[in-house]
This record gives sequence, C-alpha cells and structure tokens, in this order.
Amino acid sequence: MSERYSLLWNDGLKARMLKRVAADELGIPDNELEGRLQKVQVLLPEIQQKLGSMRPQLVARLAADVDSLPGRLLQLKLIFPGANAGLLAMRQPELVLGFDLARLEGIAAELRSMFPSLDIDRLVEENPAMLDVEGLRAAVAEAARIMPQLDVQKAMATDPQLIFSFQRGNALIPYDPPRPVEEDDEYGAYYG
Repeated sequence: MSERYSLLWNDGLKARMLKRVAADELGIPDNELEGRLQKVQVLLPEIQQKLGSMRPQLVARLAADVDSLPGRLLQLKLIFPGANAGLLAMRQPELVLGFDLARLEGIAAELRSMFPSLDIDRLVEENPAMLDVEGLRAAVAEAARIMPQLDVQKAMATDPQLIFSFQRGNALIPYDPPRPVEEDDEYGAYYG
C-alpha cells in the first residue's frame, strides 16, 4: 500500500507543490511564477535538478526579483572570477538574494590574504562555508593546536574539506536540532 503512495509522491509532484506554495507566497498566478522560474533557470541551470528539494520560500525569493539576478550574478563573478557564479549561487543562494556585496568583497580579500597560495575562487565555489571567516580562522587555529606540523594551505589545496573537520563547539554545522530530554526518557537522561 505505501509503495503505491511513494510512487505517486515523485519529484514532479514535489516541484508542482513547491511552485504552488511559492506562487501563493508571492501572490501571483501559477503561470506568472512559471515564467519567472524559466528566467531563473536560464541564469541558474542547476536549479532544475534541485527545485523539488528547495524550500518554497527560497524559490519565491529567487522568483520575486528575477530581473536583479543577472546583475547580482555578475557582481558575484567579479568578486570570485575563477568560480562558477551560478553554481556558487545555487550552493549559497543568499549571495544573490541580498547579501551585502561590499562585505563579500571584504571577505574575499581576507580569504586571499589568509591563503595566498590557494585558489580561493575554486575553494569558495566548492565550500561556501569558507565565507564564515571567523569560523574558518577558529578551525585553522584548532588545526594548528592539534597538528602543529600540518601545513594548512597545502592540506587545503589537496583536501578543501579537511579544515572543517577541526571545527569545535558551536562552530559545528548542526545537522539535527538538539532533542529535548523528557523526564521519563531514560535513554535521553543517560546519553543526553
């Protein structure tokens, strides 16, 4: 029985549902949203594959001001000329949805001064988490503390994700929200 329902709930249905919610959020008809999304897809071809898994609010924000998207992508490309701006925008949509571009230029300059021998554009494209310079500095400091012989720049050149394995405490990327411990939860009381 559940097999039948899981076959019906496919990516196409998810995408239609998502578009319906996004159109409602923008207060526009479905066909107008569809037209706007076609423009977005021309600028961000990768969105087609991700559309079914994106949050409706994000789709609505991308479609809300589609006319400013080319300019924002161009500015992103000027800041990170060696990066695929469309791919970077898909991995970190906030960069084209209102992120302070002057601040982003400052972050790019800071990253280039921290790691002068690395291809920052490529690394940021692959790992937008690098844009959190404070968290990155903390991870580098932790790597130096734990492994003083480690040449961070060399290590990041071969394995860009390596540095993020040194994140600690509240700098860790939360995958699951903390589970509240209930009074009669023996397991949670013991392991929580």
